[in-house]
Amino acid sequence: MENITEKKIKIARTKSGSPCLWESYSEFDNLKRAIIIVNSEGEIKNSIFIRKSGSKQSLIPISEGDYVIKTFEDIQGKSISLLEVQKIANDSNYATLFLKYREAGTDVIGDLEEKFIDAINTAKNKMEDPTYIASELFEKESI
Repeated sequence: MENITEKKIKIARTKSGSPCLWESYSEFDNLKRAIIIVNSEGEIKNSIFIRKSGSKQSLIPISEGDYVIKTFEDIQGKSISLLEVQKIANDSNYATLFLKYREAGTDVIGDLEEKFIDAINTAKNKMEDPTYIASELFEKESI
């Protein structure tokens, strides 16, 4: 497994400029991927916009210190990554994420804090039900 600890990703922004990421589910020929967003305590973040169709399902405002949980399934098996949002650029639509935990088969990088276990199970549930939207379970928050 490739050892990537820092990753720069493209983010969305609201009309007012608030940085956001999409909770999503994508399925390709040989790969399924689910993404959910949690706060620093491992709690699912609230959505400001929800779509009922398409791979981008729920728009989540983010801040530095939040976490992205990605689950993957391909012909090699399943993997889980927990990435911390470390820096959100003010002058562009990019954020820098840092890998805190990755599990791919028997290969494990980092330690998984207990506060993230429920959120990781939620991400696994999303892999089983592509229409499941974790953030839909909570009230909307204002940004």
